[in-house]
Amino acid sequence: MKKKLYKIGDLTKLLGITSRTIRYYDQLGLLPFVKRSDGHVRLFDDEDIALIKKIRLLQKSDRIPLERIKSSLYASDSTQLEKTIVVVDSLSLPLDQLNSSHLPLKTIPFRSAFELNDENGKLTKSFFDGLKIGAFLTESPSQDELVKFYKDLKTQGFEKVYSFHIGAHYSFSFKNAKAASEQVSDILDVRVIDSQTFGAALGLLAWQVAELVAAKRSFDEIDITISKHLSIAYQVMCASSLEYILNRGILGLVSSIYNLEPLTQSLLSFRPLISLTHPEQLDVIDLIKPAESIQHVLENCVLERLQTCGGYMTKAVISHHNMLSLAQLMKDYIRSNHSQADIVILEDYGAMGLLLGPECLSISMV
Repeated sequence: MKKKLYKIGDLTKLLGITSRTIRYYDQLGLLPFVKRSDGHVRLFDDEDIALIKKIRLLQKSDRIPLERIKSSLYASDSTQLEKTIVVVDSLSLPLDQLNSSHLPLKTIPFRSAFELNDENGKLTKSFFDGLKIGAFLTESPSQDELVKFYKDLKTQGFEKVYSFHIGAHYSFSFKNAKAASEQVSDILDVRVIDSQTFGAALGLLAWQVAELVAAKRSFDEIDITISKHLSIAYQVMCASSLEYILNRGILGLVSSIYNLEPLTQSLLSFRPLISLTHPEQLDVIDLIKPAESIQHVLENCVLERLQTCGGYMTKAVISHHNMLSLAQLMKDYIRSNHSQADIVILEDYGAMGLLLGPECLSISMV
């Protein structure tokens, strides 16, 4: 999902104001979460442009001092923020592996059609070997289940909920949550968010917002951040094979797969590299031969993404299933290109393995 980013020189031409004025607005905190490249170059987006126009209007028409403008734009209600929680579909990040216990962040449970056949809760080779073609992987929570989930949050003392969900094109979770939020609207303020993505990219968005809630940032700042990051969240995934994702994983099933010619069968052993580049579209951007280096292809994807966003990135999650060595190599590579980003490696015990196969890896960045 590409979003146009502007340097300060671009804004001076677009808005007819000096770069010094823009820097002053930023220093005063009037432009929350202005993006910066790894070289600390300011990068602005359409939300920043709209804010600058609004600030200029208030200055000129109403002659309001900048400090008052800041207070009116970003008034923080600490009391209400203490009663705010962020919830996210459980098919996102394994929160138990993150240092997130201090954050107001909770998962919405999905039902799985399978029992994990390992005492540590991991998916084993025998599990994948026994997986039937067309098997049902997961089931979104129903509207009634989400109503109960939200009511339980109210019972725990929460009054506002940011509810993040798998993109509406991939799951019924968002649709059911919207309906459930309307049912509880008289007792609870629930903002239901279509992440337009899934997996670790979804979890990253929720994690980022939970950090802002914990830091007692204003609701206006939080809303701006959600708008900004929904359009730049990025995810590239390396699956086990075409055979797996076509038959049993993320792309559905092809019932006649085993009747294909031997040449086509050999193609099915290629590793597909999948990118989520548009809310409605999963793109297979490359096919990697079994003996080819996955690392080199992934490095090119990461570098291209950083260049597209002007070098901007705040967080990255590398989640994997049975690919720890590659995950560590990719962490080192991202760190070499972006020294300031927060980068973590997570072992995915369930959802990603079910969707992408027994050996898979996903890189998500915001």
